[in-house]
Amino acid sequence: MLQNWPNLSLRYEAHLSTQCPQTRQESWLSPPHGNSRRSGHYQSSPPQRPSPSISLIYKVRKLATFREFRSSRHRASAGPIRITYVSGDGVNSPCVAFAIGRKVGNAVVRNRLRRRLRAISEELAPEMPHGAYLIAVSDAAARLQYLELRESVIAAMAALVKRIAR
Repeated sequence: MLQNWPNLSLRYEAHLSTQCPQTRQESWLSPPHGNSRRSGHYQSSPPQRPSPSISLIYKVRKLATFREFRSSRHRASAGPIRITYVSGDGVNSPCVAFAIGRKVGNAVVRNRLRRRLRAISEELAPEMPHGAYLIAVSDAAARLQYLELRESVIAAMAALVKRIAR
């Protein structure tokens, strides 16, 4: 059996030419854009980006603040919006957290609602008392248009400010 082994390998080998074919097609390249004598890179610095916007509200980051939300008596609601308030010691601007459950919708719907609520909070920030706010929504909030959502947040915030003033 070992005697026939070299002959077996010859049966399965293909004979290929080692020379390149003489006729070739030219590769197609698009013509260069602009003046070919100049480089394609800008000689000046890139344009300036707009400066990042200054936020009027901040995120609630402390676990103690979230624990205080549970026991807070300063709560108000309007439609699908519930707002809870905790007075902030040494806080110079309002801090806002959002509670948007999975029942509201998928991630796209929840993030859109969070962006809308953040924009409304930014708008109301100058009139909001300093402290921490938890804005919770029910699933009906996802079906509201922006102006309807804004009216609900304004109504809940007005009711909350009245309770705080007492």
